[in-house]
Amino acid sequence: MDDLAFSRNGEWLVSGSYDDTARLWYLESAPNIASVALRAHEDTVGVVAISADDHWLVTGGDDGAVMVWSLELGELVELACRTAGRNLSNSREEWQRYFAGEVYRPTCAMWE
Repeated sequence: MDDLAFSRNGEWLVSGSYDDTARLWYLESAPNIASVALRAHEDTVGVVAISADDHWLVTGGDDGAVMVWSLELGELVELACRTAGRNLSNSREEWQRYFAGEVYRPTCAMWE
């Protein structure tokens, strides 16, 4: 791990890593903290930052790339669906594991 950043609202932690990924951790899902790997860099992710309004994540890699990611729940649900390759709302228990505290709703329309 090369860098860490917390959101101001305490919901998110992001880590930058030597495995060329950033990992976004949803702290509100404790004790089973859900996370998703953000893969867009070709080298170590050495810098991570969350905007003051907690809506954006910025990652910087040793590959010279800077990526901007949305922290809006709807866009994160879509990212999680693409990463998992399936619907994440098969059960309310699974929904709560990944999106604790959020109202249960259908996800991953492409797999319905």
